[in-house]
Amino acid sequence: LPASSSDRPLPLSDSQPLPGSHHTSQRTGMAQSLPVSDGHTHATSQAAVSQSVGHGRGGGGGGVGSKERKLYIQKSITAARLNNNKLVHLTELPAFLSRFVINPLQSILWLDLSFNQLRGIDPVLVEFSELETLNLHCNQITKLSEVVKLRALRKLRTLSLLGNPIAISDKTHHFYRWYCIGALPSLKTFDHTLTSYEDRYAAVEWFRVHLIREQRRREEAERRAELLAAQQG
Repeated sequence: LPASSSDRPLPLSDSQPLPGSHHTSQRTGMAQSLPVSDGHTHATSQAAVSQSVGHGRGGGGGGVGSKERKLYIQKSITAARLNNNKLVHLTELPAFLSRFVINPLQSILWLDLSFNQLRGIDPVLVEFSELETLNLHCNQITKLSEVVKLRALRKLRTLSLLGNPIAISDKTHHFYRWYCIGALPSLKTFDHTLTSYEDRYAAVEWFRVHLIREQRRREEAERRAELLAAQQG
């Protein structure tokens, strides 16, 4: 537990509330946790503190007949930073996070997967039902259609995808932002830039028209394929 400003240990008694917790973030393969300032919940763990019955209540601790008890302090973990880990898939992500988080699929609100080698939106991502912030910038996502999978995350408000092939490709970069915001109109921040109501409204309309055009292209391609097959037959 953190020490007070006078460097004296803080008492832990049934009648006194616990001090504000310090939060830590976990990195893959690292057993050491990094402190984060109070008021910004990133991640925490479960701690156990031993006390002797009667200690601090007029009785001597450690005497004959004294009993040791454990006070468990439950702290909530809401964030995970897994950037720069060369990840190519996320199949084992829930199992890994469960080593540090109780029920991670419902607990994690903030997830950083930037600077990895992900080529698409892994199906396991949409299982994090409470996710509000997702960093996927600087991966290897090549298809804009992958973004649509994130519509299952109803509470997602912040997303970053810059640095992926979909953001810099000659074929998609000129409408990449319209597509992503139109597919995910609940976003308040996209690629570290705020989205206004006007942006979201225009993007949704653009996305609707885009889907209609894509459907017509597919239907036309199917008709041509049928005609070609009939001619060859």
